[in-house]
Amino acid sequence: MSKIGVEISTTIRSGPTNDGPVSARFQIGAVTTGGPVDRSVLIRSIADYESVYGSRAPYSVNAYDTARMFFEEGGSELIVSRVVGPAAAKDQLILMDGSTVETIRVEAVNPGANIVPLRAAVAVDAGTVTLTISQGGVSLARFIGTSVADLVAASATSSLVNLIDLGSATAAPGNLPAQIAATDLTGGTDDRANITADHVIAAMKLAGELGEGGAVATPGYPVTVIGHLLSDYAKSTNRIALLSPEISVTAEDVMVLAKDYVSDSAGLFYGHAVIPDGSGTRTLSPEGYIAAVRARAHNQFGYWRKPFGDIAQTQWIVGTNVPVNTDLNNRLNDAQVNGIVTTGTKVRLYGWSSLASNPEMSALSDRDVLNNLGRELKAILEPYVGAPIDGLGHLQGRVESEVEGLLAPISDAGGFFALTRDEEEVDPGYRVIVDQSNNPLSQLAQNVLNVTVMVRLSPTADLIKVEIIKVPLQGTF
Repeated sequence: MSKIGVEISTTIRSGPTNDGPVSARFQIGAVTTGGPVDRSVLIRSIADYESVYGSRAPYSVNAYDTARMFFEEGGSELIVSRVVGPAAAKDQLILMDGSTVETIRVEAVNPGANIVPLRAAVAVDAGTVTLTISQGGVSLARFIGTSVADLVAASATSSLVNLIDLGSATAAPGNLPAQIAATDLTGGTDDRANITADHVIAAMKLAGELGEGGAVATPGYPVTVIGHLLSDYAKSTNRIALLSPEISVTAEDVMVLAKDYVSDSAGLFYGHAVIPDGSGTRTLSPEGYIAAVRARAHNQFGYWRKPFGDIAQTQWIVGTNVPVNTDLNNRLNDAQVNGIVTTGTKVRLYGWSSLASNPEMSALSDRDVLNNLGRELKAILEPYVGAPIDGLGHLQGRVESEVEGLLAPISDAGGFFALTRDEEEVDPGYRVIVDQSNNPLSQLAQNVLNVTVMVRLSPTADLIKVEIIKVPLQGTF
């Protein structure tokens, strides 16, 4: 039955009400119930997710639960890349004309078999055809025409189905589809049984620059299946990869496992999240939570802030599948694995190490800063592409000023470490060079302007050591 009027629904969102910075975006590649496969979509709530990618199904729990966890734990912008197998097909229905010749194929826009099938019905009245698409008894779309071309054109902007002219040669109007009652579209499959890690990465690449500077993960695909590919994808697209082992992997095993996945663009996290499920609980890999606390840190402070400690205290997650105490977490940290630690009643991420072999890139925030500085520098310098390089250095001066205008607030916020001597600032933690030293005349003659940006990232208080000294009664302070 079709509806008329205004329909209102309400929902609860425990995450932030604003979109947050671009750097806080989180991209997942996973199997969903439905949705487009030719692009990735930016999602801002679980209701938004359901409207595009469908509800939770047994085969889509990793994607759905990760999305839910991300929003519940404080994330605001999720990029979803739907993954299907190589033989994915769309639901369809062939309509016959009055002479029982194939005339129109009604084809679902997206591949896969809908849990509640789409249905097509055709009504004919004095040479006018009304083709109605419904689902679950609710009319969703109606296409009206006096020719096959009319019907095909009417469906051109539909988000549900495409109508494809099969070229019936029956003389018009006999080539119009014959009347039929509501009939299911069938034959669709996502071919998920044949999905490989390569298919997942291929789907994620459709995001383009949408998630640049953000984090990526593949819930349902553990590090042993996709770790190298996802790390490479993150590195090549200016993102960081969030990896986790299978739920059965022990702490001892994950510390050994970490040695096989060297990358300054990836982090490995131990401890699966236990989330509420009605009167019970469910357990899933923690990437949605990790990405959410990263988003919290970026939103409250900036992309240079490590998102662990109290800022990472869980808001919706009720615990982890394995207990990780401080001693075990220290051992994990030595192996470049980040633990989700339980101390008392607090459950928190307690580490932000990358899998880098270079100690200068030992924290994931190091790569985050470089990724997002690159993203922001590209944006502010793009307007100068094509500008003349004058002999008086005016362009160089404007470019230098733009770059310093970007870096100064980060330094003021503590993102860069200022160098001082005798309480006098030597430098603010960054330097911008756009002069003859990196732009000789021979370089400028090639129509290239070089900009050198050097930054000194601030260290963080990963460990606070307190010494308590007992002095004798007669001692003074």
